[in-house]
Amino acid sequence: MTAGRTVVTAVALVLAATLGGCGWLPAPGLDGRTVPAEHLLLMPPLITKAQVVARLGPWPESEPMSTAELERLRSEDLEVAWLRLQSEFPLVLRPDVQFERYVHPEDGDMTFIDCLRDLGMPVVATDPSSFSFEIPAGSEEDFALAQYVCWGRYPQLPPAELTTEQVGYLYDYFVEFKVPCLESQNQMQQEPPSREDFIASWPLKIWYPSAPRVSLADPSYLRINLLCPAEPVDLL
Repeated sequence: MTAGRTVVTAVALVLAATLGGCGWLPAPGLDGRTVPAEHLLLMPPLITKAQVVARLGPWPESEPMSTAELERLRSEDLEVAWLRLQSEFPLVLRPDVQFERYVHPEDGDMTFIDCLRDLGMPVVATDPSSFSFEIPAGSEEDFALAQYVCWGRYPQLPPAELTTEQVGYLYDYFVEFKVPCLESQNQMQQEPPSREDFIASWPLKIWYPSAPRVSLADPSYLRINLLCPAEPVDLL
């Protein structure tokens, strides 16, 4: 057995597009099957923040979760993480994990890295959004346990459930922006339910416009999702 090596990279991209009028512009000559993967990230979306805000207004405010609800979600997520770890290493003893604080996405990676280092894990940070680690042969259980402990100490702040106003905004984004964008790329969509039914059925997604996917690495799927952002929060 040889030492495993895992590289995790997070990259923040700022994409912008300037479109004339309200029409949807096709992407001539951009066949996802022939465009090199690195070029996909350079393709500007066909939907911009300015268009969405001008039509729908700003994303509605979230309702803060209560302390009790946050604690319930944190405990449930920690239990799921432990069961996953135990399924891989049945004989591992569960450590006592002391919750320290919630972290936000912008500082979560570095907090996690520092925690792993404090537990003696060989982690190398190449920049604030990228790090790598090597797991020596026979140390897989120790590393998995360290990950569990660090995640338990510094979990990411769970997102609040969508409000009725946010679900309605999501529906409007789908109907007015995402569906026309997808269909401009020859990705025909099902007829949407009524706005009332969509809201009433949430969080069950009775309708979610999207492009078909063969695999996570399918270039056509990647291309279309860059051109037509999945949800308004991806833009806002």
